Amino acid sequence: MGLWQLGVYGSKHEDAATGARTAEPVDLLAVWGPDAPFAADLTDRPVWVRGEFTGDQFMVRRAADRYWVVAPLRVAGTKSMLLVVRGSTDERLASPDRPRGTVTFRAILQPSEDRSDAVAFDPTTGVYGSVSIPQLANVVRGDLFSGFALTDASGINAGLNPVAPPDPHVSWTVGLRNLAYALQWWVFGLFAGFMWWRMATDVVEVEATRRTEALSDLA
Repeated sequence: MGLWQLGVYGSKHEDAATGARTAEPVDLLAVWGPDAPFAADLTDRPVWVRGEFTGDQFMVRRAADRYWVVAPLRVAGTKSMLLVVRGSTDERLASPDRPRGTVTFRAILQPSEDRSDAVAFDPTTGVYGSVSIPQLANVVRGDLFSGFALTDASGINAGLNPVAPPDPHVSWTVGLRNLAYALQWWVFGLFAGFMWWRMATDVVEVEATRRTEALSDLA
């Protein structure tokens, strides 16, 4: 029963993750403003982004031979910039031109990265180590949203390899009741085993006492 409840707990996590992956996107400015912090519930949130790419795009190293192409986009209706990961490439200089004019596309929101193993900037290659908003705020002209976006929209990728979003984060509290039931069944099982041991021990002790008394009477 405990394993069954644990399986239900896992199934609820999978359902929550599937729901997050297939959620309908909403307008970016309906859930997040340019001056607002990046709240936990924005992570992996699908949104519609509308704006115009402006300023210089740059490269972010993801592995020894893999780079993200990141471009700032001025979000329509604001004066702030949202960093958009257009895609990835294995060639540092392979950066297709950005789309021109106002574009609308689907994106997945991500929090600013804080990679302790990443180099902030490599002057020999002109490549950054992570999409760290505090660091890049000194590079990109204009105010930055406090997170960034991934997109697989073909019009934005322009031949780059789409960057798959990470698996949605699901709180451990989803299905908490089933997890508690699983622990409860195991506690019941341990308690039943303890009570059996205690009762068996008592029976053995009583029988041993009875035999000792019987031997004493014979003596």
